[in-house]
Amino acid sequence: MKNINSSSNPWKGLNSYNIDDECKFCGRDTDINKLSTLIQLNQCVTLYGKSGIGKTSLIQAGVFPKLVMNNFKPVVVRLNNYINNEQSFAYYILSEIEPDITLDCNDKDIFCQFFSNAIFHDEYGNSLTPVIVLDQFEEVFTSYDKTELLLNQIIAWLNYRQPISSDCHFVISIREDDMYLLEEVIDTYRFNSLRTARYRLRGITRKDAEDIVRIPGENIITDENIVAHIIKQASKSSYNKIEYYEVAELSMLCSQLFNIMKNYGEEKLTEERVTKSGNASIKEYYLQLTKSLSKNEIELIEKNFITQAGRRNFISEENFKSIFNEKTSKTLLDSDNRILIKHNGRVEIIHDLLAKAIKEVKD
Repeated sequence: MKNINSSSNPWKGLNSYNIDDECKFCGRDTDINKLSTLIQLNQCVTLYGKSGIGKTSLIQAGVFPKLVMNNFKPVVVRLNNYINNEQSFAYYILSEIEPDITLDCNDKDIFCQFFSNAIFHDEYGNSLTPVIVLDQFEEVFTSYDKTELLLNQIIAWLNYRQPISSDCHFVISIREDDMYLLEEVIDTYRFNSLRTARYRLRGITRKDAEDIVRIPGENIITDENIVAHIIKQASKSSYNKIEYYEVAELSMLCSQLFNIMKNYGEEKLTEERVTKSGNASIKEYYLQLTKSLSKNEIELIEKNFITQAGRRNFISEENFKSIFNEKTSKTLLDSDNRILIKHNGRVEIIHDLLAKAIKEVKD
């Protein structure tokens, strides 16, 4: 049983879960076990699924703890941060492992050279195997030459047959809609070994949805009817009327209900509170937050953070400070209903599904 601290919000809303949130991350046990095994048995795995389905959270809060228990050293790299930098992508990947890297990272065999000699241990002297996760890999195809070089370097490593000091595994995480970009590169350069191990992340079952509500909320939800009520509010129907659930919206709804409960000084979540306060629409989430903003500020959000296709865009933290005043910055970045997040010196929308909702409101 996961040990949840009921004094703090046990749900993360639209924010991604990380390795420290293992006890809060629920509803993906089967995916965690299958993907963890796949990664341990293969040197390169591709994880794909539709935008906003929870690939990042699954990797960081679900798979990483499993890997750490089995003497793996997980590292996440989001290469979009370095598209406009001079160095190759391999340089920034290896810098996450060894900050003072001096090898030529433009060399096709850079991973072969590095992992042939590198040795990794934990604090107890146990050997560790690095697992490098290339998150949101679809973003790097705007820099085709650097992406082509990186994939060549990964393929060279997968085909390396000389003695090595340390093994290394790669995970490419990419949106399902953008898989064709990876396929085109594979076809062009015959990188067929990149097709060996793949895992498609699908939607969650009703049992999964119940776990997402019930397990983190075990100390504040005492009635199963409340669990069913929350799930019903967060459910959607497909074109063939089959009910399904968006993990992000379910987590957001639970997080909002917890905050409202605490604002009223309550310790338990009641069905009456859920009925009065529950709303699982991400569009409504955005509209509620922007009620306190001016028309000009809303237009700045839509202009700077959403692409024409309805995807997340980012601006530098310095640029963000020049556009928004301190009060608005706090609302957007630090409030319970925040919609932006700071990451490596840049500011962006916290979730793909929120980006889509903002595009709908804008249109």
